[in-house]
Amino acid sequence: AEAARAAEAKKVVEAEKAAKAAKAAEAARIAKEAKAEKVAEAEKGAKVSAPPTKAKTAKKVVKASPAPMMRELRIADLIEPTLIRSDEQQKNGWLATLGLGMHYPYHQASMTVNNGSGASAPFDQDIYTTTRNHNPNVQVAAGYRWVRDAQWFPAYSISLSYQHLFATNAGGDIMLYSDPNFINYRYDLDVTSEVLLVSSKFNIFQYEKISPYVLAGIGGVYHQTNYKETALSGVTPRTTPVFASNPTAQFAYSVGAGLDYQVSKKVVMSLEYQYQSLGSVSTWHGAGDWSGESLNLGPYRSNTVLLNVTYLFGQ
Repeated sequence: AEAARAAEAKKVVEAEKAAKAAKAAEAARIAKEAKAEKVAEAEKGAKVSAPPTKAKTAKKVVKASPAPMMRELRIADLIEPTLIRSDEQQKNGWLATLGLGMHYPYHQASMTVNNGSGASAPFDQDIYTTTRNHNPNVQVAAGYRWVRDAQWFPAYSISLSYQHLFATNAGGDIMLYSDPNFINYRYDLDVTSEVLLVSSKFNIFQYEKISPYVLAGIGGVYHQTNYKETALSGVTPRTTPVFASNPTAQFAYSVGAGLDYQVSKKVVMSLEYQYQSLGSVSTWHGAGDWSGESLNLGPYRSNTVLLNVTYLFGQ
């Protein structure tokens, strides 16, 4: 009986221990779940209140920066146009140029010739009025061109150029005895010029395929004249003075500017202006009563506009 009671007491004790262990496990589980809920709530609050991360901040900066960068590029384009260049890399080499254009010569407005009448001044002079016409001209040139990787003066060249200025009529009316009532004749005075210059050309900068330039040249000019006289209607022709041509070589120079356009790696087109000082123009002595007289146009200058095509060798 005592053994049975002892066994029964042992069972009661073990049951109590098991109940306590179950209660402890349940309490631990509840505590763990409560802790997990607190941690979750804390993390959620941290996400809501936390400042943006470095990665997000950097991303926002990148998104905000393109507009100012584009503005800076546009300003740089205006300040440093040479930074934008043609994709065609040029090399040093020989060149040949062909140009066509118009020349606009100018000279003094009139000339006087002693008529041999022995009258008092100004009636002892005949006045030859002049006109200023324009005519075509052609240019050929050959030279050497240097290029360099620089912002300013990316290219320069030296050339030997020849220009033929087609005949321009400088003639006008002949006023006998300097009297407007005695305009009985008209005359033609055709002037033809051959110009040979050594020229230097400097490209200032290059913007994509366009490059402005300046140039200057020195050399010589050779003029020829052709005189012809015509009596007006109802006037008996006189013995013509026959002012013969007086071809002479004289010093000449030119200065100018233009714009190059790079058509291809080997071809450049240019629109060019030149101011040319071409010495002076005069005829030889006349015949008969005019044997001691000549026509003198004085200093002869020209404004010339050319469209050139240049071929670049070795490109």
